[in-house]
Amino acid sequence: MAPLPDLTQFLADTANVSVLITDASGRIVWANAGFRRISGYSLRSIRGRKPGEILQGPDTDPDCVRFMSERIRSGLGFDREVLNYNSSGEPYWVNLEVTPIKDDAGELTHFIGVQHDVTRHKLAKAEIESHERLSDELRKSQAFLQSALDSLSAHIAILDENGTIISVNQAWRDFGAGSSNGEVIETIGVNYLDVCERSSRSPDAPEAALMARGITEVLQKKRKNFYLQYPCHAPSDERWFQARVARFSVGDEDRLVISHENITEAKIAERRLREHLERLSHVQRLETMGEMSAALAHELNQPLSAVANYTSGCVRRMKVGGSVTSEVLEAMQHALDEANRAAEIIRRMRRFSRNAELQREPRCVNNIVEEAIGLVGEDTRRRSIRIEPRLGRDLPVVLADAIHLQQVLINLVRNAADAMDSVPESERTVRIATDSPDAHRVEIRVTDRGPGIADEAFEHLFDPFTTTKTHGMGLGLAICRSIIEAHHGRIWAETNLDDSGQTTGSTFGIVLPAATMHVDPEADASKESASPGRLRDPAS
Repeated sequence: MAPLPDLTQFLADTANVSVLITDASGRIVWANAGFRRISGYSLRSIRGRKPGEILQGPDTDPDCVRFMSERIRSGLGFDREVLNYNSSGEPYWVNLEVTPIKDDAGELTHFIGVQHDVTRHKLAKAEIESHERLSDELRKSQAFLQSALDSLSAHIAILDENGTIISVNQAWRDFGAGSSNGEVIETIGVNYLDVCERSSRSPDAPEAALMARGITEVLQKKRKNFYLQYPCHAPSDERWFQARVARFSVGDEDRLVISHENITEAKIAERRLREHLERLSHVQRLETMGEMSAALAHELNQPLSAVANYTSGCVRRMKVGGSVTSEVLEAMQHALDEANRAAEIIRRMRRFSRNAELQREPRCVNNIVEEAIGLVGEDTRRRSIRIEPRLGRDLPVVLADAIHLQQVLINLVRNAADAMDSVPESERTVRIATDSPDAHRVEIRVTDRGPGIADEAFEHLFDPFTTTKTHGMGLGLAICRSIIEAHHGRIWAETNLDDSGQTTGSTFGIVLPAATMHVDPEADASKESASPGRLRDPAS
């Protein structure tokens, strides 16, 4: 191709486009300054080469290359958006317009390609499309999340870091619409802390203040989550809910999710289970009394025989002497002491066998242990078993039902006694120890010197109807666990080993949470000993 006139070349070089001229076979014969600038190639390095040899790269569209090749072979022009690569391998986008050039005879002589750099436009368009795609995905994600929340039966709200409601599910809206102040509860944009604080002023909603405090502590990161069970009774229905508050993060911002789940059925089932436990527990106590009846009869026989002997001696002396001497008064005092001892045994039996609901009151654990030892003492003595109490000092008090805890201890002591039937009498010892690892817990441990617990028995040890004895129904330990769990405690068992790995017996441990108040052990003991059947001192 002949060189362009100077004016034509000047115009081509100064145009804000890149121009490439090829011969009829598609080989480069000339490129303007715009093309050389955008591609990074000099005219000398590309003359005689085809554009595809220098402008294609890893992401070149093969369909686009095929289309352009077919058009060039056919001598036809085209207009197409094309991805090119410069001499450094960096991609850029152009809008390529190719025009065939023919001579006067109509023969194809050249192709002129004019390229407009559309890289910025392309990138901006891609960014917009990406933003729209992300926005669409976000909308879909939010819609999915909302649908998932709406499918849950719990009433759920999302709060921002100030406690303001920013989203609720359908169950929340439905519950709000059915309540007297539903409009306030439901409205997005309302501060839920303010709602709780206003509700706390009502005597009918004492839990609202607890809820507000729990939410505040989670917001302030003093705790990770918060749980609260509370009644919300309708005029004709009993209703219970459990509130859960948890914190999560969205980027640098904290969010709170609050759920109120209806647990009425679980509460009713829990109450029925507790009533069933109390009936079953009472039956078991009666069964225990029946099994210990021979020992109790023997224990009662001693003081009653002493009363008979003392009173007979008094009658004989008074018949002979005709007056009340100091010896007679002393004998009568002994008789009174023995009668009170018999009354104390009967009182224990009556209290232990009575049918009463579980009532947790501040109690001294050591007093409960001593009372249980008194009930089971004669039965263990007849079986040549020694009970060694090792009671800790200055223990925290616990909220406990003394009768039910005595039942647990008696069960564990009698199980320990049964486990030592094959142990020599000189070694039959049951140790009952109390301790307080810290100010928040009290531990009770019942240890025997029997053969221990088989490994395969541990998994189902506390399950109902599980027993290793030839007699009994296997309910004792299941009832023990139910009673301890009703006290918010824990019971476990372990086999004791000596330094050589030999079994030396088993230990049943109980952990009870400490109460937050102080109880005078003497006052607690006097509460247990008060009985309308106690005899009066004749001198009083």
